[in-house]
Amino acid sequence: MNIHRLKIQGFKSFAEPTTFEFPSGNGLYMIRGKNEVEPSLGANGTGKSTIGDAICWCLYGKTARRLTAGTVESWTGVRRCIVELTVLIDGAKKTICRSRRPIRLTLNGEIVDQEVIDDLIGLSYDRFLQIVLLGQFGTWFSDMRPADRLTMLTEILDLGSWERCSELATKELRALGREETEYDKVMHGCHEVLATLADGRKESVARQARWEADRARRVKEMEGEVAEHSECLVDVQGALTTVQKLLVDASHAVEECENGLYALGVEKEEQRVRLATVQSRIDTFTRAAKSRRAKMEKLASLGGVQCPECLQFVPVVAENKAIAVLDAEARRSLDEVAKLKDAEVEAQGSIDELQRKIDAAGRTFVTLRQEKDQRRSDVRRMEGQISLLTQEIRSTETTIKTHRSMVNPHSAEIASFDKKIASKQAQLEEAEVLYYDVVTNIDLLSFWPRGFKEIRLWLIDQALDELTIHTNSSLHELGMKGWKIGFAVERETKVGTVSRGFEIMVYSPASPEGVPWESWSGGETQRLRVACAIGLANMIRSRMPHAPTLELWDEPTAHLDGEGVHELIEFFSERAAVRQVWLIDHRSLDSGCFSGMVLVTKDEMGSHISNDVSTTRSAKDHGPSISS
Repeated sequence: MNIHRLKIQGFKSFAEPTTFEFPSGNGLYMIRGKNEVEPSLGANGTGKSTIGDAICWCLYGKTARRLTAGTVESWTGVRRCIVELTVLIDGAKKTICRSRRPIRLTLNGEIVDQEVIDDLIGLSYDRFLQIVLLGQFGTWFSDMRPADRLTMLTEILDLGSWERCSELATKELRALGREETEYDKVMHGCHEVLATLADGRKESVARQARWEADRARRVKEMEGEVAEHSECLVDVQGALTTVQKLLVDASHAVEECENGLYALGVEKEEQRVRLATVQSRIDTFTRAAKSRRAKMEKLASLGGVQCPECLQFVPVVAENKAIAVLDAEARRSLDEVAKLKDAEVEAQGSIDELQRKIDAAGRTFVTLRQEKDQRRSDVRRMEGQISLLTQEIRSTETTIKTHRSMVNPHSAEIASFDKKIASKQAQLEEAEVLYYDVVTNIDLLSFWPRGFKEIRLWLIDQALDELTIHTNSSLHELGMKGWKIGFAVERETKVGTVSRGFEIMVYSPASPEGVPWESWSGGETQRLRVACAIGLANMIRSRMPHAPTLELWDEPTAHLDGEGVHELIEFFSERAAVRQVWLIDHRSLDSGCFSGMVLVTKDEMGSHISNDVSTTRSAKDHGPSISS
């Protein structure tokens, strides 16, 4: 980064607009001062250091003494506070402008945040004060407290990243340790749950087996009942077949007996009809015999008397003949009656015999009917038994089928246990994978909390070696032959803690054993300060790909005698061969080493910048350009 142009307005003692064009080449330049408001102050209070403050404020919003906000505004308060800085970065011009009232920060005319400027410049505020703006109002590196030196070195070398890495590694290890513990708890919990589930499943399996055994026992019992009922059914069906045959036989016997009774009844009826006929004929023949007897008696009484019926006179002879006829007829009727009496007795005997047969047949019929009814009752009873047995068999078979189709209630328990076991096993396997990943990561990471510290210490050692070389080389060039400066920083103790601090030891011909910087009070302190500042600046620049080519040294000759000033200017002249070095000093340094000089004059209008015509070398081609 090269600074090309600086424009100042309303900033501290620079009230009016002032433009300062920096030279394009390397060389040693000087900024002197002239105080026309208070001549007794000489070059002091003219605004020489304000040039460096303006650059610092434009870039970072604060001066070397960390002044911000309204403290940097012009004391006259006439114009807005504006500082514009044009820099060359990788050959491209970038214009940065910071102003007050309103507060605004722009880059090439666009409003930006401070982070954009920090990224563009590539320098932090503290680095800027160590490699660009050095001296009076910035704290010399060697004058800082040990802790502040360490903080500065950490920031410059970006060592904090290694410490943060170590802290992050430690934090990550602790987190991994917690994860390891957590996963171990998870695995332990999974094992306990799996053991509990396994016990529960074992009990469910036992209950399932008992249930299956109980079902098999019940099915076997019911199958035995079915077999027993089936056997009984076969017996009853066999008995029913026999009883049905007996019923058929009994029905046939009843029917035959009934038919016999009917035949006997018919025959009896026939005999009764015959008997009635015989009795009727007997009665007829008896009446006829009686009638003839009556007529015979009547005829016998008449004796030649007129017949009452025909009114004829009946002769005696005729009367006797008629009586004989009637007697013969009466006898025949009586004979016939006698015959019929025999027939009547025979018929009555037949009827009585038939009645005996009917009575016997009736008794037989009753017996057979009772037997038939008994057989029919037996059939109905057996059919009821068969129906009942069949229903029982069917019901039992249905129950058997139901039992066989029943789902073991403990199977669902086992399935639930299996599901939970599978889920918990998957969780365990996942936890084991994560656990072993964590353990692996712990093994891989366990080195790095200390490893990053060792890298940091190694970088510090490398930086200290480089800082020591640059600083002691500067001491030699500053004419301090036989002098050395040693640096020592933090080291890890045996217990793993870090002893912090940044100690500077000065080794002189008079004190070869070394004296701590804080104890040093010799007259060479200023050159020691410059040497340390040069060493630190060189070390910082060596680590930057595009280091700034500008150095502004504010009052570096303080406390130096004439010889010391001469040696310091010679040193800066050699240093200016590869960069642009500006010395801001209240002394009127006259040396042919300067490529140009700038005069800052303070009058009633404020501070102004102009070329110093008293330069020892022509600045026509190399010197700065000033316009107001």
